[in-house]
Amino acid sequence: MSNPILFSGSVVAWLVTDPFKLIFILLSAASFTTYAQSTLNGKVVDEQNKPLAYATVTLLNAADSALVKGAICDAAGAYSLQGVVGGQYLLTAGILGYQKGWSAPITLAAAETRSLPPLQLREMVEQMKAVTVVGQRPMIEQQADRMVVNVAGTILATGNTALEVLEKSPGVVVDQDGNISLNGKQGVSIMLDGKRTYLSGADVANMLRNMTSDALDQVEIITNPSAKHDAAGNSGIINIKTKKEKNRGTNGSLTLGTGYGRFEKLNSGLSLNHRQNSVNFFANYNYGLSRSFQNLDIERNAFIGGEVNLFDHQNYMLRNWQGHNYKAGVDFFLNKKNTLGLMVNGSIGDWGSNNTNKALHSIAGMGRERTITTLGDIDNGYQNTTINLNYGRTFEQKGRELTFDLDYSNYRGSKNSFFNNSFQYFDSRTDSLFLLRSASPSDINIWVAKLDYTVPVGKTKLEMGAKSSYVHSDNNARIEKQGNEANWEVWDKFTNDFQYRENINAAYVNWSGSLGKTTVVAGLRAEQTWYQGVSVKHDSTAKNQYLSLFPSLFLKRPLNEKSALGLSYSRRVDRPSYQDLNPFFSLLDVTTYSRGNPLLQPQFTHQLQLSHTYNKSLVTNLTYSITEGPMTEVIETEGLDAFQTNRNLGTLTNWNLTVSLPVPIAKWWSMQNNISAYHRKYTGTYLEQKLDVEQLSTNVYIMNTFKLPHNFSAELSGMYRSPTIWGTMRINSIYSVNAGVQYSFWDRNASLKLSANDIFWTQVFSGQSIVGENSIRLESRRESRRVNLSFQYRFGNKEIRPVGRRRGASTDEQNRIKGDDN
Repeated sequence: MSNPILFSGSVVAWLVTDPFKLIFILLSAASFTTYAQSTLNGKVVDEQNKPLAYATVTLLNAADSALVKGAICDAAGAYSLQGVVGGQYLLTAGILGYQKGWSAPITLAAAETRSLPPLQLREMVEQMKAVTVVGQRPMIEQQADRMVVNVAGTILATGNTALEVLEKSPGVVVDQDGNISLNGKQGVSIMLDGKRTYLSGADVANMLRNMTSDALDQVEIITNPSAKHDAAGNSGIINIKTKKEKNRGTNGSLTLGTGYGRFEKLNSGLSLNHRQNSVNFFANYNYGLSRSFQNLDIERNAFIGGEVNLFDHQNYMLRNWQGHNYKAGVDFFLNKKNTLGLMVNGSIGDWGSNNTNKALHSIAGMGRERTITTLGDIDNGYQNTTINLNYGRTFEQKGRELTFDLDYSNYRGSKNSFFNNSFQYFDSRTDSLFLLRSASPSDINIWVAKLDYTVPVGKTKLEMGAKSSYVHSDNNARIEKQGNEANWEVWDKFTNDFQYRENINAAYVNWSGSLGKTTVVAGLRAEQTWYQGVSVKHDSTAKNQYLSLFPSLFLKRPLNEKSALGLSYSRRVDRPSYQDLNPFFSLLDVTTYSRGNPLLQPQFTHQLQLSHTYNKSLVTNLTYSITEGPMTEVIETEGLDAFQTNRNLGTLTNWNLTVSLPVPIAKWWSMQNNISAYHRKYTGTYLEQKLDVEQLSTNVYIMNTFKLPHNFSAELSGMYRSPTIWGTMRINSIYSVNAGVQYSFWDRNASLKLSANDIFWTQVFSGQSIVGENSIRLESRRESRRVNLSFQYRFGNKEIRPVGRRRGASTDEQNRIKGDDN
């Protein structure tokens, strides 16, 4: 038997060398019938007549049940059995989580082509002491257009934050500041239950740190989204789906957890759901409390007037955080065709830090050295609220739907800081004191309206819709300084008032169907963008307006019963975040800070992906993308100061090869392997110098799951990431090992889980600059090593009375009710 990995690699190599071969395979007929042979066509559906993608279909001889032929359904649940001789047959179909279905006896004549009625499968459930049991999901599933990581039920997903769960997902990397990249590329669009977050990288990271992993159900990784999705996100979309209850009556769950690294952590959560005939109420609440530390060391030099100035910063930060997450809503099933829903969700919290920063400066021209000791006290508060009203309608024609969403979101933040800077010069006893205090409130308001319409056209489906969003961001920063004198005065360099407004109007059309054996999804999205940023203090304005088209295409075709090829293309955009355009300063000390760039422009990406699936388990993806003007985080110097900001850097090309392979080693031991290799190259001009840097990198993630006797289970995982480049920095390799064990009791309604993260404390972020004459080295070590203990109890009605899948609500709200994203 041939090695499936080698087979997949050879297919990729053969197709890449001549793209016309791929076009020929996907668009031409790949089979023919001989004289007197017949064909059977049909679909496999669930109890709601929804297609069951990739179900297995088997044709049996009616006389002795001998196997005649088999096939795997495509993404639309369709199958075609060709080359069948006339005779008496039975057809059976099955898929994980559903009971096997059988057709009535089939009498097939010679040279006949017949379309059979849809074969309906029932969900596989069995009653065990009033507990519903459904077939166990694999940890990672490759669906037609996305990879799904099933978080719920895994040990390592307990006692962690949602951000840490993302770090364990295939192809996902989270840096020391919480910025998220996918397959070696930044610019990921993060969605929560199908809704875009509209937050910057740092704010998204804070939101995910405030979410406990026990509240998560799945993580969907969509590298080439269809035209139905926003065009934002050059590397794709990560949709984080939270848990939902579907049983009638009242039910819920309670979670309590604690953790310890160098400092203590606490988390708790309560989920309630009450379902009656036409009304469904739900509410979730999570609370977290944490203390943690970070060591940040920075070494840099600055060439001024041909002389070298050396700087050595050693920073210790002790962080304190507590936060509340909540979500509540009601769904009214007005009748069989109309649904109305209202939901409110948000978060409230505050985090602060006590910083001690010691900076040794060797300053040329002054002939002496000095030490700056900075004691910082930072207090941050935030309050985020989103209100969603949604309406859905179905029609007599099956598959025809109209949905409408109206959202309002408000994000409020405050940052108050106090810095005590003392200067000591080594050549004298002269000391000086320099005090800073700042207040930086922000207020972001977002309004979104979205309309979607779906209508079947023959055996195909047509989707169309429109969306409009308006954003107003109000940011203020007032920084005051005090020297040896007693009076405070405003420091104009760091004080500002920044107003930002943005309006995006979009429309799309999406067509999906089949051309022979090839599944086709083609779409076009148009987005008109207008934004304006005004810096009141500095009397400067950054504005832009543009109309862009975003085509997308997805093709998938089975090669045989075990393997299939897919090809997808999309054009994407990433717009600067509100904070990245904001010219405000955030201080580490008086010579080291970060600031926004009001001249930052959007980046556009073309992405092409070839995928191969073997035996529904081995998944290989080869991706090529090119990004014009990639927005990149850089560290620059200005005199004696060093600051972090964002720039558009020339062109970024990226090649990525990923392999996902589950390996069942024994009945009690299974292994999931995710391996990726990617090559990144930046070209262009940066700071009047030629930019030409590249790096071949690899990511490896291996998860072992063990089913042990007496209701015990265990997991052991490891991660390795080789050196890579991010803009003008080369990042060193990083690795970690995690483990966990779980015990279930009380008829499996309760579980106790113990897990350990980064056991050997090797998750250290470090790197150095590779562009420019001023060199920078940094190393960041966080409290990544810790032990977590968590208890979960599920209560209420769990008898098997499944709620019908909500078909008429808006696309995003369907994620909340149905548990899958359209």
